Amino acid sequence: MHRSVRTSLLISPAAVSLVGSIPSATAISTSWVRRAGKALEAVAVAPDGSVYAVGGRRQSITVAASLYKYTPGGARLWRRSWVPDPHASTKGEVIDVAEDGTIVWGGGLHGQCEGSGWFLEWRSPTGRLLHRYITPGWACRRAEGIVDISARHGQVVAAGYSFGCCSDPFADGWVRAFGMDGRPRWTVDIEPPAPTPSEWFDTATGIAAGALGNLYVAGWAANVRIRSDADPRLGTPILVKLSRGGAVLWSRRLPAVVRVYGARVSVAARADRVLVTAPVGGRTLVRWGSPATAGWLAALDTGGSLEWQVRWDDGPDEGASPTHVAIDAAGVAWVTGTRRDVVHRDLDMFVRRYGPGGGPLGMFHAGGPLSMRGTGLAIVDGGAVVSGARGTDWYGSRGGRLWRLAA
Repeated sequence: MHRSVRTSLLISPAAVSLVGSIPSATAISTSWVRRAGKALEAVAVAPDGSVYAVGGRRQSITVAASLYKYTPGGARLWRRSWVPDPHASTKGEVIDVAEDGTIVWGGGLHGQCEGSGWFLEWRSPTGRLLHRYITPGWACRRAEGIVDISARHGQVVAAGYSFGCCSDPFADGWVRAFGMDGRPRWTVDIEPPAPTPSEWFDTATGIAAGALGNLYVAGWAANVRIRSDADPRLGTPILVKLSRGGAVLWSRRLPAVVRVYGARVSVAARADRVLVTAPVGGRTLVRWGSPATAGWLAALDTGGSLEWQVRWDDGPDEGASPTHVAIDAAGVAWVTGTRRDVVHRDLDMFVRRYGPGGGPLGMFHAGGPLSMRGTGLAIVDGGAVVSGARGTDWYGSRGGRLWRLAA
């Protein structure tokens, strides 16, 4: 089935020399597909090639956060689920695997009231629980969540934000670090660069560790004062570089407009390249009924200087909402998320590949009678593993999906 593709690329002079070294476009094929739970929200690959995915599955009247382990060939080895009590619900949303194979995963934690907290678990490759952290006051006295984690260089670092209840538009991004023993280490607020007032709203929604242990945190920051939930939510993606100990090294606003509440800005780092992706423009993510966001990907060096940026699915009826980006050993960017299917008026999971200079290297998509969304991505030798779910959002999800893709 033919789908229209609109891609625009802006490249800085410093990146022009890279264009000639872009790997040739290769078709993306499916090696295997697996189903699990209500939805799968994130995926990670261990040093030994094992695949771990997290999401949730229906358990009585609530939902239990679940962690799944698969072999490189897609055989499921085990599942672990957790809720603190029968009246609570949890959802697996974040996962990473440390260099020694320790699995760190977590997500949202909800009681029978407004607000929410979050949790993290450290588990061995056999699934044995090592440590668990639960936010104090998660039942009705807290409103915050984590969106991404990094388990590298002997610590676990979580990116998230606190938010207002009901119609309160408040949002405040932060990063919190833990030791591999599960104990909290440090916390730092994430802020855009001056002269933005510190009380203006911001989020932290992506984190990646660099080769030297520095941390790159992506998020959103308002560029106007927002007084109520009826105000336009105008802002830009931001990128903040932290030292391993949490010292702020620099903060940058990036050249795009993000105006949708709950938009995720994701980041990946490898060698001397940092990639940031976000849903930009529009007034809704990819749902039908109003102008949708377009996909956006930018490459920067480790000092925060922009090298190139690219947009896609930005036509009048098109739309895309990227959720995760990763970089493979050849320097190729892999981006996943959800896009509009303009033929069937539903949604597709997509995967796009871009070369080191920003040139497009092809796309994969999956849809069906019910919409499909893409949620997470992890690089494996010769391709990637992508998580997702059938349905337009978490509440309407009717089954998690895991794709092993080859390129």
